Amino acid sequence: MAMESGKGFKKHEQSEIHMRAMASRKEFREKRGQTVRNLIQVRPEHKIWLKTVFNTTKYLVANGLSFRGHEENSMLEEGLSGGLYLNTFSDLIFPQDPHLQQIATYLPTNAKYTSPEIQNEVIETLAEIERDSRQRVQRSRVIHPNDGWNY
Repeated sequence: MAMESGKGFKKHEQSEIHMRAMASRKEFREKRGQTVRNLIQVRPEHKIWLKTVFNTTKYLVANGLSFRGHEENSMLEEGLSGGLYLNTFSDLIFPQDPHLQQIATYLPTNAKYTSPEIQNEVIETLAEIERDSRQRVQRSRVIHPNDGWNY
C-alpha cells in the first residue's frame, strides 16, 4: 500500500515539500563537504584508533582490571585520574606511538569511543563474541583420542 504508485511513500516523494527538503539537505551537505561518499568511508586512522580501543578493552577485561577512575571523563585530558582505561592511552600507548596520540587529538569527540557507555558496549560486544565462540566449540563434535567418545 505505502509503496504503490500514487500512494504513500511514492506520492510523498513527488510532493513539492519533499522536493524542497531534499534540495535543502543536499545544499547543506555540499556546503559542509559531507557527501555520501565521504560519510561511508572509514578513514584509515579511525580504523587504527578503533583497533587500539578494542585491544585496550580486551586486555583490561582479560586481566579482570577495573576501567574507570574517580575523575574520569571521555576526553583523554591531562591531569585527570582517568582509571586504567584512559591511563593506558596516556601513559602507555601515546608515549610509544605519537601518531596515535595525534589521531586521538583530531578525532571528533563522538568518535573517541572512550565514554563509560561505549566502554560497556565494547565489553558487552566482546562478551557476546566470546559466548558465541564457546557455543560453537561446544556444538562441534570432537572425538577424544583416548576414549573415542563424542564430546
